[in-house]
Amino acid sequence: MRKSILIFGTLLVGLSLMAFSFLARNKVEHTTAEKTANPAPLFDYDLGNIVGPVKHSDLIYKVGSRYIHTISKADLHNAKSITDILPEQTSETNGSYRNVQISVFENGKKISELSEDATLNKAQIKLLQSTDYASNIQVSALYEDEQTKKRNRSYDALMYYLSIIPEEEAEFAEGYDALISYLKENSKKHTSVIHNGHLRAGQFSFTITKAGTINQVEMKSTSGYEAVDQVLIDLIKEMPGKWKPAIDANGNKIDQELVFFFGLEGC
Repeated sequence: MRKSILIFGTLLVGLSLMAFSFLARNKVEHTTAEKTANPAPLFDYDLGNIVGPVKHSDLIYKVGSRYIHTISKADLHNAKSITDILPEQTSETNGSYRNVQISVFENGKKISELSEDATLNKAQIKLLQSTDYASNIQVSALYEDEQTKKRNRSYDALMYYLSIIPEEEAEFAEGYDALISYLKENSKKHTSVIHNGHLRAGQFSFTITKAGTINQVEMKSTSGYEAVDQVLIDLIKEMPGKWKPAIDANGNKIDQELVFFFGLEGC
């Protein structure tokens, strides 16, 4: 009888512990489910405060040709090889080129001609000689240098965009620094609303005519702020001072299109 009581007691304790464990586990699982359904935010910050306003001193103001790399019309029309076109600091002479493609962008159209090696063929030369100062070109090719051969690597892909510029480019009579200072100072009040997360690379083209006047002011790409875009366009149109017109290889005054770049470095 005593033995039976001990066995019954042991079973009762065991069942009690199992029941407690089951209830405890259910409570933990239920609590975990509630936390998962309503997770706390990872960052208790407002995104606008993280991004923050852009300092006026960080904004980029540049005026120049459409592309960083440029070539004069005379040099382009006299080119016989890809090395005559590529920027001097990037032009290679100790390797070999293949699949050289010359493309010309003009009036919204792209025309391309392909050659097998660095020597420009008749079609490419004809295409380049048809260009004018309003044209922009793209040069792409595959290049293999001596080090590439030693590493048993394939050709490296090259691609450059170039703007055709007059032999003497248009100049702001008071100097480039005065031009940038005018644009900066007169837009300062309006650019204070700019935040990193919304700013884009704004581009605004305008033409300096052979008479030294400003014409054909257009927005090529928005800064991300419509009001800022309009202010910058108005500043270009209402720019005080005079411009020295561009001059071609024959000494004639000609029109030149320039681009005003606005934004952050690399944006």
